[in-house]
Amino acid sequence: MTELNTAGVSNSVNMIAKNFDKTTTIRAHIKEVNNNKVSAIYDFTTGIYKAHSSFYTELNRVLRDIMDTGKTKTLQGQEIDVTTTAGAAALSMYLRSLYQMRDIYAGLAEMGLANEKKLWQIT
Repeated sequence: MTELNTAGVSNSVNMIAKNFDKTTTIRAHIKEVNNNKVSAIYDFTTGIYKAHSSFYTELNRVLRDIMDTGKTKTLQGQEIDVTTTAGAAALSMYLRSLYQMRDIYAGLAEMGLANEKKLWQIT
């Protein structure tokens, strides 16, 4: 009996597997992009509202956790124990970063709204 040569077959299988991974990754990326297009903010005043709303929702969650347990978690999952000095400093930095993110989002939306008003004045 002659041996079956599997060198070419395994290379073909490897190529199909590599292309399948690329195709799957590309399809997943396209799906994510399309989903993000649907959930994007197209109205600048809604963007300002969402910036403030998400900030106060997160602030409410943090304060509720602190009052209940003395600890809270950041959006990234890190636990902060506010009863320690390091925890109080970490909480302060976390709240400042939340405040700055709200300002950034609201500022971008306000800038877009100002540009939109100028465009309406021009036309």
